[in-house]
Amino acid sequence: VLLIAVAPHRHIAPPPHAALDPEDADTVEPVRCVAAFSFASSLLAMSGVSMLYTPQQMRGSAKFRPNTLLGNWNEDRAEDEYRLATYVEEKETQMLASAKVSQRLGGQLAPAALSTAGPDGGLRYGDTFQLRSCANRGCLAVSMGQRMPAAEDRHPVFCTNGDSVVSRCALRLESFDGSVAAGEPVCYGQKVMIRFLDELGEQGALASEPANAGVFGTQLTNKQETYFQQLPSGKIPYSFAWQVHPAGVEHRLVQQGQPVTVHEPCAIVHCYTNKRLAGTGVPLPNDFGTELAVCVHTFTHITKIHAISRERGGLPHSGFGSRPESDENLWDFVLG
Repeated sequence: VLLIAVAPHRHIAPPPHAALDPEDADTVEPVRCVAAFSFASSLLAMSGVSMLYTPQQMRGSAKFRPNTLLGNWNEDRAEDEYRLATYVEEKETQMLASAKVSQRLGGQLAPAALSTAGPDGGLRYGDTFQLRSCANRGCLAVSMGQRMPAAEDRHPVFCTNGDSVVSRCALRLESFDGSVAAGEPVCYGQKVMIRFLDELGEQGALASEPANAGVFGTQLTNKQETYFQQLPSGKIPYSFAWQVHPAGVEHRLVQQGQPVTVHEPCAIVHCYTNKRLAGTGVPLPNDFGTELAVCVHTFTHITKIHAISRERGGLPHSGFGSRPESDENLWDFVLG
């Protein structure tokens, strides 16, 4: 296009009747060059060809090889070769983003088999189960790819949105003091330890401790945190101890020492702080998307519970002077 614009350039003599001033002789040639450049620019604008790429590149032509150095062909080839070499190197060293995510989430998403309930419908020590919240219908699960603030051996726990049975949401109960062997029925009021499966790569259990000034970041404001914590080699701290109680306040003294029944709501009490394990509706982001937060806090009904209102609802009198917990503190043991 540029050659077409410059080729017609030749000297055109002025008309005989036009007198040329000697002072304007030096301006004739620059004006003619500016006119030629403006004509060439208008042709390029009319053609719609970008100055960054050749027409062959924009049309996807393969007639020119990269070593002809037309436009950005050689630069494109060098960039493609660099990207391919970088991809091969990261793939061999397991440094790809997909490989890192697979390593971090692979063990947590491994399928897990739940134990079957016995003829009596009771829960036994050593059974593999899921702990489902009655408030948000999510199961208690751990995110091993994340860590709690200022604690390398603690991982946050959440309530999952799905019903899939994987390693991160499969649990087992063990006696806290080791006085009850595996296979024995779990009874209300016994101190238990909520263990996670060893397939996660770390041996840990559900733990909690009172809020203190050393914790600068929490999942829920003004709520006691609960988390997955690695088991120490020596004596087990009291922060790992939990108790299972019936959902009804008036039944707790009567049913102390009786076997825990599966698929019935119950309250999980932290022995160290006497607060209930709670599944909330607060969404929190983690490695698996957005799941619901879990804390240790006793949620009760706002209204006062009087004797007449309980009689109207068909409930017996409660002489314990305490309000029953709301659905956030109620959980179900789910077996296969």
